[in-house]
Amino acid sequence: PLLEWYDSYLTIHTPPSSDPIKKCIDFAITYSEKTSKHETLILQSYEMVKKGQQCEMPPDILAALIIYPTLREKQNQNNRDEPNDTIPANIIKLARRALKISFIDQLSKNKNTLFLIKHKQNLRHMLLAIVEDPRAVPIKLIQCLCHLHELKSAEKKQKEEYATHVQHIYAPLANRLGLGQIKWELEDIAFRYLQPDDYFSISKSLKIKRKEREEIIQYI
Repeated sequence: PLLEWYDSYLTIHTPPSSDPIKKCIDFAITYSEKTSKHETLILQSYEMVKKGQQCEMPPDILAALIIYPTLREKQNQNNRDEPNDTIPANIIKLARRALKISFIDQLSKNKNTLFLIKHKQNLRHMLLAIVEDPRAVPIKLIQCLCHLHELKSAEKKQKEEYATHVQHIYAPLANRLGLGQIKWELEDIAFRYLQPDDYFSISKSLKIKRKEREEIIQYI
């Protein structure tokens, strides 16, 4: 899917002759083929860069989104080998800075929900303070959004824990940075996981109202 996405990307964009996005795709594919998670890593890269394009992120962030899952896997495996030297150093640095933000995820796992809610503002301030490049934050937010989708079939407790984390930390952060589309999607899925009955009741009501509006428009 990554190469298919890139072909589609080229129909509306003219990249430089030495395109970092293509280099990141090649690296992601080459590295993932050496692991048992090949399909998972490629799918994650695809979902992240697709969402990044929908949010109109610039090329450097799109490139970093592509290699984010691969660098995270290398980090989890304690693989200290440097990525392909054809990838611009600024792209690697950007993706790694986004990975640093994951300390917030680990912190929330080690604390209960009451701790998260009580200290949510301090956690957001700490996150912004530790990030050296603000461009790293949208990368992490997009990763959170993709992970929420991945949890669709997960156990109820796991979905609720991560949704609470997103609701109190990442959605307000997206709002603060003016990333309205990402904020809305984070809140929408988090609400669906935390209050499914209310969510589907509201969703059903909105669909009915839309159908009524469409019927009125057709009648007019």
